[in-house]
Amino acid sequence: MTQTQKQNISVALLTFSMVFSGTTYFVIRDLISSVDPVAIALYRFFWASVFLGLFLIIKKNNLFDNWLDGMISGLFLWLFMVLQNIGLEFTTASNSSFLTGLFIIFVPIISAFLQSEKLSRLKILELFLSILGLWVITGGLQK
Repeated sequence: MTQTQKQNISVALLTFSMVFSGTTYFVIRDLISSVDPVAIALYRFFWASVFLGLFLIIKKNNLFDNWLDGMISGLFLWLFMVLQNIGLEFTTASNSSFLTGLFIIFVPIISAFLQSEKLSRLKILELFLSILGLWVITGGLQK
């Protein structure tokens, strides 16, 4: 498989992941009324770990390489998902997705802060456009 084919597959899988993740806000919002938010996160993480485990077995990778790092990051991801699910009880799916999408903006800002770097004008423009895009996609001023 060529490098271009690998990149195309990576982009396709990332796009699928984004679409799948983005559409779950509405599903979770409806599901919250009948299922506990913690249980929803538990089910999602259980199935994700099953699929990841199968993928690693197929690829003949060791399931327990970096297990401690995976457990720590998984715990934080699970906690954030539980908090997001609880928040969906009190707000709309579009507001929740907007707030989650803001991490696109937070990551480079926090990274620049931690690495004592100054954000370039281009990076600031990119961050502004990201915020504007998120705002438009999630409905802007509509109520």
